Amino acid sequence: MDSTLKRIFEIEEKAQDIVEDAKKAKASYKSDIEEAAQLIKEDIDEKTDKKILFVKSVEEQHREKNTAEIKLTLEENMKRINEEYREKKDSWIDRTYESIVNNNFKEGDINA
Repeated sequence: MDSTLKRIFEIEEKAQDIVEDAKKAKASYKSDIEEAAQLIKEDIDEKTDKKILFVKSVEEQHREKNTAEIKLTLEENMKRINEEYREKKDSWIDRTYESIVNNNFKEGDINA
């Protein structure tokens, strides 16, 4: 009978050791999972930051390209306007003078 009780106590002690080991493993797994989750979060944050920098870079390139195109268009338009002015200024002056001299201006008519 003593050996049976001794054997029951041994089994109980082993069972408690197994339960204790399971609790330690559970705590360890929880810690491992939290660490892995943190690493995943950091990886996602890093990738997100890289994508943001890439998008900003692409947007900056597009902005610079658009700005350059606008400047070129502006320069071409200014060149065209200046050429037209040089070509037609004498005619415009003569027409304005003739209108004034011949009294063809109607009062308040700025398009005459």
